[in-house]
Amino acid sequence: MPGHMGVETVTVQNLDVVKVDADLNMIVVRGAIPGPKGGLVYLKSTVKTIKIAKGDAGISKNPQKASGRNPQKASARG
Repeated sequence: MPGHMGVETVTVQNLDVVKVDADLNMIVVRGAIPGPKGGLVYLKSTVKTIKIAKGDAGISKNPQKASGRNPQKASARG
């Protein structure tokens, strides 16, 4: 079936820049880079932010309510 391929921009993370050679106008990257040979590659420096998970947001600590830890209802515990 015919389709339209090759327009998507793909981002690959965790690649290592091994060597920069200004004389040959070349950057050596360790890792798999998607796309055809001779294609354009954009390099950008990024800093990831680490998200700290806050406590149990979905679990109620009230014993009168049904919670994720104890699925029984308060009326059934009697």
